[in-house]
Amino acid sequence: MTNNQEAQLSQKLRDTDKVQNTSFISTQVEKQDSLSRSLQPVVLIFIVLSGTLAFVVLYNLTNINISERERELATIKVLGFFDNEVTMYIVRENVIFTIFGILVGFGIGKMLTWFIITMII
Repeated sequence: MTNNQEAQLSQKLRDTDKVQNTSFISTQVEKQDSLSRSLQPVVLIFIVLSGTLAFVVLYNLTNINISERERELATIKVLGFFDNEVTMYIVRENVIFTIFGILVGFGIGKMLTWFIITMII
């Protein structure tokens, strides 16, 4: 149905005095698309800021982890490990904990999303 046909049908229905207002799905879809397009920059900003926050948190946690374990790392070096091996030891730990955190976060996030959606409905 074209916009002209929708306007004619709407006018006919309102002329009957039994209809006060009309709304067509095509109009609603256009409004929804417009709203979605206007929210895209906001979503992009949230994604960038979240990634930046995650990087800063992981950087600080790694620094704290290393500073608190200086003696342990020194012992590993004394035992004959090279600097690259000690670095990979720390990086491996961080990668394992990051993957674990992502998996747990997705699980908890899915449960929270389900809870919020069921409470809204």
